[in-house]
Amino acid sequence: MPVEPPGGLRPAFTIIALLVILVGGAYLLLPPPPVAAPVPRDEAATTKALYLGVLKIEAYRKLNGMLPFEMEVANIRRKDGYAYERVDDRHYVLTFREADGRQMSFDSHTPIERFFGPPEAVLGDGEGS
Repeated sequence: MPVEPPGGLRPAFTIIALLVILVGGAYLLLPPPPVAAPVPRDEAATTKALYLGVLKIEAYRKLNGMLPFEMEVANIRRKDGYAYERVDDRHYVLTFREADGRQMSFDSHTPIERFFGPPEAVLGDGEGS
């Protein structure tokens, strides 16, 4: 035999039970929220990332009089998408790879401004970029 709640609480229990059933049912029937797809970076962002990496290598070269043997000493991290090859004492190749597989490489035999253009074009002029 079912147990009756004491003195007039039956309507409250019924309402709470119905609310639990409705909320639980709605949760099961509604589709899950959409998962945002990763936003691919555009080519300008890739170029900017590579340019900033090149500036770090060049700053290291200027301060230390030589190229770094490893990019990490120039504060460039592999996990951020960079790869570095020190070809010889004056020549290096720096590559930046996006998560989607696109990549861009800079060879230090090419003058920086010839490869990237003027700094303002890569970094923006500060007006809305």
